[in-house]
Amino acid sequence: MKKEVLRMQRVTYVENDITILDNLNLQIYAGEVMGLLPLDSFGLNKMLELMQKNLPILYGQIYIREKLVNSFSIGTETENNVLMISYENILVKYLSPEENIFILRKGYKGIWINNRIIKSQMKMLTDELKIGVQFNKSLEEMSVFERYILEILKAVVSRADVIILRDPSSVITPDQMDRLYQVVRYYAGKGNTFLYVSTCQDELCAMCDRTAIMETGRIVKILEKRNLTERVLRNYMLSYQGMIKRSAQVEDSPDVERIFRFKDYSYNKIKELSFSIRRGECLVIHDGGEQIYDDLEYAFTEGRGDSGQLLYRGKPYRKKDTRKIAVVLDNPAENMLFKNMSYEDNLCLTSDHLLKGLWHRKETRKAIARERMGEKMPQNGTEVKNMTIYQKYRLIYGRILLQHPDIVVCIHPFLNTDLKLRTLIYQLMKELLDHGIAVVIVTVNYQNVLLLADRLVFVKDGKNIGILNRKEFEYLLSET
Repeated sequence: MKKEVLRMQRVTYVENDITILDNLNLQIYAGEVMGLLPLDSFGLNKMLELMQKNLPILYGQIYIREKLVNSFSIGTETENNVLMISYENILVKYLSPEENIFILRKGYKGIWINNRIIKSQMKMLTDELKIGVQFNKSLEEMSVFERYILEILKAVVSRADVIILRDPSSVITPDQMDRLYQVVRYYAGKGNTFLYVSTCQDELCAMCDRTAIMETGRIVKILEKRNLTERVLRNYMLSYQGMIKRSAQVEDSPDVERIFRFKDYSYNKIKELSFSIRRGECLVIHDGGEQIYDDLEYAFTEGRGDSGQLLYRGKPYRKKDTRKIAVVLDNPAENMLFKNMSYEDNLCLTSDHLLKGLWHRKETRKAIARERMGEKMPQNGTEVKNMTIYQKYRLIYGRILLQHPDIVVCIHPFLNTDLKLRTLIYQLMKELLDHGIAVVIVTVNYQNVLLLADRLVFVKDGKNIGILNRKEFEYLLSET
């Protein structure tokens, strides 16, 4: 008989007079890997938050292990033993791996730390996994995958009721996903419960026992294992996937202008990296788990390094050239907008070099915003902080189009995105490419961007280990 671990029963949550969750129902059982496919992000964050914390709800009940922890009449704001693992690593770097697992876990009440005991416990814990991961080093020496597994071990030792894995393929490389699958299925077999949040249909089919499909704050469908196939999931995603194909790619020809070049460039984790960027192409840099995106961002924004060369149009790249290169950070809706500035000021922020006196007249900026964004502009008086996630992304990419750089570098653009937002990002990138702007995508999961890519650069240990053009990786498109 199945043993229920978590139940959200007819949960309705209202915030600022807006219904975020609408009569939401979800059950998760012990030893189950429950999938969650968000077609849009509306209500997703709040649902995951309510699993972890008992915020006041308008209607419904939430049970953990058949105990009522939250309802419309309770709302204690106490925390549940539900842990979420995402790209935001919460491990403490100056502590050892075993100290992170056994000392900082929920429920630890010890005063003295016996290093010999926790080291032996750590060895027992890792030996049983048999996935070839060694934890006898500092956190800073560990790869992203090793730290991710460490967080799962910490959640297991903490006896978490539910372990939420949010979009793991955004931080874990495809060749590491098989080992993650092995770890998750091993602990599920021992009775641990997982909620696997992803928009990748192949992952959900391979990893999960059941999958819930979420849209506009409701669970609209739950697929049992026997019905959980990529073809069935694709039917729910068809309205989005049809909008992301690119009509034409940049040809691999010596006549195409190379506008930027890394030549034996080294900085921090990057070691003698060499590749070029061509005008109007989509170049995907596959980060092999070393987290080089910060170093790449530094190279493009600062134009400096430890050794090697950065060449822009055949000449040394200088900081004065940085307006010719735009960088879209991960989670740009939070990291790239100024909430105390108006919509038009956010839009024109990086274009004052193109139009003198831009900041002298507010009406000029408003006119530019109306002309550039048209119907995509929110209603008059809408503050940036109150815009939807989709409006924020259109504003950010609209700013870049107005700036009209030669290159746009996108850092992990699909991190923690729902299917609707992912499709919008594809469309916005395609618009950049249609304007002749080169798009460089830094990601750990290149399969997400094969439909747009002209070339793939594979980076491991800070060096490029191979470059494929479209003809060489086109066979992979049939698998996406």
